Amino acid sequence: MRVRMSEADRRYDAFISYSTSPDAPLAIAVQRALHHLARPWYRMQALRVFRDQTSLAAGPDLRLSITEAIQSSEHFILLASPESAASPWVQHEVEVWRDCHQDRPTTFFIAVTAGEIHWDRAAGGFDWGRTTALPAEQLRGWFQGEPLWVDLSWARDEDQLSLRHPRFRDAVGSLAAAIHGRPKDELDGEDIRQHRRATWLRRAAAAILVMATAVAFQQREEAVGQRQTAERQRQTAVEQRHVADEQRRRADQQRVLATGRALQAEAETLRNTQPQTSLRMSLAALRVNPTPQARKGLITTLMQTRFAGGSDGSGDRPGTEVKAAFSRDRRTLATVEGGSGDTVTLWDVSDPAQRSRLGTLRDPSESVEGLDFGSDGRILATVGSHGTTLWDIGNRARPRQLASLTGKGATSGVAFSADGHLLATVGQPPVNAAHSDDGALALWDVQDPARPRRLSMHTGVYDSSTVIFSPDGHSLATSTDRMEGPSEPITAHPILTHIPGTTLWDISDRTRPQPMRRLDHVRGAMSFSPDSHVLATAYDQTLILWDVTRPGEARQLSVATGHSDRINAMRFSPDGSTLATVSDDHSAVLWRLTHGKLEKSVSLPGQDDLLALSFSEDGSTVVTTDASDAVTRWRLKAPAQPHVLATLKGYNGKAMAAAFGPDGRDVVTTAYDGTIILWDRADTADPHQRAKWTVNYPVADAAISLSGRLLAAISNDGTIRIWDISGHGEPRLWKTMTSSTPTTSPGQYSILFSRRFGETLVAAGGDLWADQGGWAGVWNVDDPANPRLLSGFTHTSTTEPVALSPDGKILALPGPSLWDIGHPAKPVELAPRLADADHYSLAGEVAFSRDGKTLATADSDTLDNDAVALWNMSFPAAHPRELIRLNGTRRVNRVAFHPRVDLLAVAGADGTTRLWDVADPKLSVPVTTLQTDPSAVNSVSFSPDGQLMATASGEVATVWALGELPSVVADPVGMACKLVGQGFSHQEWQHYAPGLPYQRLCPAGA
Repeated sequence: MRVRMSEADRRYDAFISYSTSPDAPLAIAVQRALHHLARPWYRMQALRVFRDQTSLAAGPDLRLSITEAIQSSEHFILLASPESAASPWVQHEVEVWRDCHQDRPTTFFIAVTAGEIHWDRAAGGFDWGRTTALPAEQLRGWFQGEPLWVDLSWARDEDQLSLRHPRFRDAVGSLAAAIHGRPKDELDGEDIRQHRRATWLRRAAAAILVMATAVAFQQREEAVGQRQTAERQRQTAVEQRHVADEQRRRADQQRVLATGRALQAEAETLRNTQPQTSLRMSLAALRVNPTPQARKGLITTLMQTRFAGGSDGSGDRPGTEVKAAFSRDRRTLATVEGGSGDTVTLWDVSDPAQRSRLGTLRDPSESVEGLDFGSDGRILATVGSHGTTLWDIGNRARPRQLASLTGKGATSGVAFSADGHLLATVGQPPVNAAHSDDGALALWDVQDPARPRRLSMHTGVYDSSTVIFSPDGHSLATSTDRMEGPSEPITAHPILTHIPGTTLWDISDRTRPQPMRRLDHVRGAMSFSPDSHVLATAYDQTLILWDVTRPGEARQLSVATGHSDRINAMRFSPDGSTLATVSDDHSAVLWRLTHGKLEKSVSLPGQDDLLALSFSEDGSTVVTTDASDAVTRWRLKAPAQPHVLATLKGYNGKAMAAAFGPDGRDVVTTAYDGTIILWDRADTADPHQRAKWTVNYPVADAAISLSGRLLAAISNDGTIRIWDISGHGEPRLWKTMTSSTPTTSPGQYSILFSRRFGETLVAAGGDLWADQGGWAGVWNVDDPANPRLLSGFTHTSTTEPVALSPDGKILALPGPSLWDIGHPAKPVELAPRLADADHYSLAGEVAFSRDGKTLATADSDTLDNDAVALWNMSFPAAHPRELIRLNGTRRVNRVAFHPRVDLLAVAGADGTTRLWDVADPKLSVPVTTLQTDPSAVNSVSFSPDGQLMATASGEVATVWALGELPSVVADPVGMACKLVGQGFSHQEWQHYAPGLPYQRLCPAGA
C-alpha cells in the first residue's frame, strides 16, 4: 500500500493515460489547459502533468520510465474510450496506478472521449455490462464511490479544445479543481485574477520595453555577444539531440539483436520437444534479426525434425476432447467434446497445418462413448447410452442421420469391418437378454446403412467395452477395463471375480460368433497387424504383443514399456513393421517390430493427452490428435541427410576427378595412375563399370558432353583426348590434342563442355610452378575428329580450373580474370584480376552460380588457410564487387555450385566437403560438412538434377545422395510456414518479442 507522497517525492501533479489513436490531440489539449488554468504569472505551469510524448527522456526502457512516472504522480487522468480500454499500454498504466494507490481511488479521474460508462448506484460500482470505455479487468471492484469523471466526447475540433470554449473550460476546471484541492469557482476566479495580473504585467512590460529599447541601443555590442552565446547554445542543443537520437538508435539495435538471439536460443532448446514452436521461433528470429546463424538454425531444425505439419488446438471449443477417430483416408477427423458429450465435430485435416471445421452432429445419447468411420468415409457410427446411430456424412457440412439401432441397450464400442459391410457393437444387452449383468456383442449387415440388419446378438459377454475387426475379417477382438468382485463381504483383500481382458472371436459364421480365447490382464487400446497375425494390446502404459495366427492358441510374444501414462490408441503401419501408440503422457511412440519383439524407435511430443492416430497410405507419416483437438503429422523417418550412396573403386593411386553425365546415370572417374572409368548407375547403390582404360599420364580432369556422346579428359602433360562413348562397347578415341606448352611438372588442369557454340569444349592447364605457363582454349567439337579452335589464351597467370557462365558468354580464367567470349574469335577482357592486393591468389578455383550472378573464387592467405570469396557478377563489364569470404576449409581444391538451388560445395585438402547455403551471399552459412576419410578431396561435382554429388578423395570416388537438403535450402521459410501454417499471433509476438512491432512470419494461407 502506498502512502501519500511528500513534495520532495512528487514529480508530477497528474499523469495522463490515453490511447494515441484517436485521443492524442485531446490529450495534448488537456495537458495544455491544466498547465495554464490558474497559472501564477511567475510560474511556467500551474500544474506539472505527465504525458508520454512530452515528458519522457531518451532511454532504452520505455515501460520502466512510464512506471516510474506513474509512481511519482499525485493524480491519474484516464482519457476513457473503447480504444484505450483495449490498449495493452493503458491497461498496464491503470494496473500500475491501482497497485501503487490501492487506498486512494479518489485520485483517479476519468475524461470520457468515446464509448459509454455507467455507474450502478445500487451495486456501488460500474455496470460493466454497459460500460465500454474502461478496462474492466483493471478497475473492477476498486471504487467505493463514483469517481470524478467529465464528458469530453464532444470535443474534437480545434476551436473546441481551448480554454476559450466554455464547455471545455468547465470540464478541465473540474479536473484542475480536484487536483489543486480547491473549489472550481474559486479556482476559476483565481484564473481570472491571474489573467488580469498578467495583462497588467504585460502592459508594464511594454512600457519597460520601450525604455529598454533605448538602453539596448547603447548595449549593442553586448547583444551581439549574447546572440553568439545563444547560437552556441542552439548548436549544443542540436548536438545533444543527435546524441540522444544515436543512443535511441543503438538501444533499438541492441533490443533487436538481443531479441533475435533469445528467440534463436529458445528455438534450439525446443527443437526436439516442441518442434512447431521451435520453427515459429526460428522464423521470428530470422525476421527480427536476419543473421546467418538464424537461417542456419531454421535449416537445421527442418533437417532434423520429424514434424511434418500441424495445427494448434481449437480456441473456441466448449471443452476438451475425450473421443476421436480418423477416417480411413485420414482426411477427416471426428471428435467428441467433453464439455457436452453428445456433440461430434467433423474436421478437415487433409492438411494438418490448415485444419478447418466442417460440421457438427448431435447424438441422441447424453454421452458418445465411441465412434468409427466406414471404409469409404461416407458413413459414421456413434454409440452411447441410446444405442448406435448411423450418419450419412457425404456432405460434411450437413451430416444426416440414417438409422438408429435402438432397443439394444447402452453401447460403448463400435467398429466397421475393413470392407465396410459389417458393423460390430459391444455394450449392455437388451432388457430381455438372458444375462442382464453381462455385456453383449452384436453384428450388423450395413451394406445398406439406411436399413441395417442385425445378424447376431451374443450376450453374456464380459469384455464389452471396445471392439475391433481383424483386417482379414475372420475374427474380431472385444476388450474391457472393468474389474469386479463380490459385493459382500468387503475385506481388506477382496477376491476379484472378473479381471480386465480381451476376447478373440471367430466370426466365420456371422450369425453365431464364437469366443476362441481370452487374454487376461489387458485392457483398452488394441490393434491387429495388417496380416491379422499379430494383436497389440495395452494394460495402462504397458504394451503387450500376441501371436494370433491361430486365435484359439494365441500366445504372448513380448512386453514393452515406453509410456508413463495410459495408452489410448495404437495402429500398425501398412507394412506392419511399425507400431504407433499414443498416450495420456502427451506423447506418441513409434515401435519397430522385429521377430515378435518391440523396440522403441522414437518418442514424439504432443500438446495434451493424445487420443487417436492414423498412418498414411504409404506408411511414411502418422497423424495424431489430442484432447485440445490439435492435429499433428509426423514423419516416421527423419529428413534424409546427405549420405554415401555408392563408392567407386577400380584403380591404384589417388582419385583425381569425378563427373556426372547429362542424365546423371553415367559417371566418369579418373586417377593419378592414368586410369579412366566410365560407370553406369542403373543400380544406384552398386554402379557397374561400363568401360575402363588407361593413358600414359595422370588424368587431372574429365567431362561428359551435354549430348552424352563424347567424353573428354586432360592429362597432367597437357594432352586432351576425346572419345565417343555413345555405343555400348569400348570408347572410341576421336582425337588427341597436345597443348602448346607441354610439361611433365606438377600442374592443375580442368576441362568442361558447353553448348554455347554447338558442342563446345573448354580446357585449361599448365605448369604449377611456372610464372606465366598457363594456357586455356575453347573448341567447337561438333566434328570430334577435327576440333576447331574458337579462342585461345596463353601466358595466363596461374594454372587452376576455368569456369564458364551458364549462358556461355563469360569465361573465368585462372587468376582469376574474366573474358567476354560472346564473339569467341575476339574475346574481350572484362576484369584483369579479382583477387585483392592483400590476398595472394594461390588456388584460383572458380565457379559460376546457376544464374550466373555470383562467382566463387578460392583465395589463400597462406598455403594452409584458404577462403572462398563470392563476387557479385550482376554487371561483369564493371569490376565485380566482393560480397563475402567463406572460411573454414584448409587448402581449397575445388568449388562447385548446385544446379538447382543456392548451395555451394567447397572441397578441401583437409578431407572435407563443406556445403554452404548461399541464397543470400551476404548471409552465407555452412549447413553441413561431409567427410569419408582424411585424404584430400580433389574434385566435387553435382548431378544435373541436383540430387547427387560426386567427390574424388583418397583412392576412391564417392557418390553422395543429398537427401532433402536441396529442397530445404531452396526455401526454408516457405517450408517452415507450410509446416506450421502460421506464425505467432499478436499476443504471442508480444510475449516472445516484447517491445518490437508485430511482423507476420508467414504469408496468409501459407
